[in-house]
Amino acid sequence: MKAGKLNRRIHIERPEIVRSPSGQLKVVGWERVARVWAHIRVANGKEHIASGAEISPSQASFRIRWRTGLTTEMRLIYAGIAYEIEAVLPDLAGHEYLDLVATAGKRKA
Repeated sequence: MKAGKLNRRIHIERPEIVRSPSGQLKVVGWERVARVWAHIRVANGKEHIASGAEISPSQASFRIRWRTGLTTEMRLIYAGIAYEIEAVLPDLAGHEYLDLVATAGKRKA
């Protein structure tokens, strides 16, 4: 994977969860897991039409170098905007990268 395409800095965070007296789990904050370089790709109109799926215009794919431990419970921050990670798509053949499909502004913090 060429480093030149990884030209945007993102932060990956995991939720800090506490159990309330009633037993419910509640997100009380976010803890930074990593600060990484990413290549950001936003789906364009042609891809929306070709896929036949309704996709929010705030959905994007963030390609980062291969790493383990990322889940859809986490979120990422780019340009001050929080994105909920919808899918973690690994490069299983080469272990070079991960694609994080994410949507802006869905989860409350």
